[in-house]
Amino acid sequence: MAELEHEFGIQSTYYFRVPYTFKPDIMGKMHDLGHEIGYHYEVLSKANSASL
Repeated sequence: MAELEHEFGIQSTYYFRVPYTFKPDIMGKMHDLGHEIGYHYEVLSKANSASL
């Protein structure tokens, strides 16, 4: 989806759930295509960098 949106000049925001869908390589590729990346979490302590 991110690649298709990029082809059409659409910039989107994608949220990844920590730790379930935390995929740095995929997130980096999507960011490189011009999309915004965010974290979606239920517990704030799981979002801190020491926990990842």
